[in-house]
Amino acid sequence: MIFEYTDMNKRPAHCDIERIGNIVIMTELASNTGASVTNSCEYITQQYADQQDLSVNDLVFIERYDDRSYDSTRPYIEHIPKYALVKFTDSETISDKLTPHWENLTEEQFYALTEKQNL
Repeated sequence: MIFEYTDMNKRPAHCDIERIGNIVIMTELASNTGASVTNSCEYITQQYADQQDLSVNDLVFIERYDDRSYDSTRPYIEHIPKYALVKFTDSETISDKLTPHWENLTEEQFYALTEKQNL
C-alpha cells in the first residue's frame, strides 16, 4: 500500500509499505518527492505505528530498495534489491526521537525472515 508520511522537513512524502505479520517492509519509490525512506525511517516507523495503534517496538522494520525505487535519471545506481533491518534505540536527547541503526540483509536473509511470518 502507498503510505503517505511527513518527512523531517515537514514535507509530504510517500513509500510503499507491505506488512507480513509483525514485519513492515518500507520500499522507496522513484515517485517520492520528499525525503527518502533511509532519511525518514524514524518518521515513517513512528507515523505507521501510531496509525496502527501500536508501538514501534511491536513491529520489525525492513528498508527495501528495488526496481520501483529508481528511475532512468539515475542510471549510475546499481538497481538490485537492497534490504536492511532497521533497529531503534531511544535517543538520550530532549526530543525523544528514535535513533535508527541499519543491519544489511542479503536477499536470502530477507526471504527467510518474511517466510517465517507466512507460516
